[in-house]
Amino acid sequence: REYAEQTDTASVTADFAVSLDKAIVATSNPGTGAGEFDPTLNDVTIGETVTYHLTVTLGEGTQRLSVTDALPAGLEVLSATVFSVGGSISGNLLGVGAVGVIAGQTVTFDFGSAVTNRGDNIADANDTIVMEVVARVRDIASNTAGTTLTNNASASSDTGTGTTAAPPQTVEVVAPDLSITKSVDHL
Repeated sequence: REYAEQTDTASVTADFAVSLDKAIVATSNPGTGAGEFDPTLNDVTIGETVTYHLTVTLGEGTQRLSVTDALPAGLEVLSATVFSVGGSISGNLLGVGAVGVIAGQTVTFDFGSAVTNRGDNIADANDTIVMEVVARVRDIASNTAGTTLTNNASASSDTGTGTTAAPPQTVEVVAPDLSITKSVDHL
């Protein structure tokens, strides 16, 4: 029996979702601690540095990737570098130690349009890129005791959901409470 040639087409849409997390990993003055005003926030003082890690987790496949970190006016960016790149990721323009672009209060890491996560169907550290941003609490009039400084970040990709925001990270400014006692010594 002979069969007529038949063709069929199908399209498949894959969702290579990108996720972004942000965490405070260190401050330069452990003595400031937390809880002066809000017990859920890290306390910082003028001149103290805060180290943030932005961790982007890539879906499998090739994608364009850019990560932006927007710091509030009360923080000054000191450095922004790529901290680590997962073993399954290749094709990115920025390797470990590469510097992000700092423009005022904004840091941008542009990894390019051919970032590939060859993947293994397991979501783990091999699928992540970690960036480190270090900022100093500025000595400006608005940074008074109780002021909160919220840092926001987002990852942009041409796959999945497009732009993904990280949970914001907030610190609160504390200041010394000085008192001076004066006494007279009569000899």
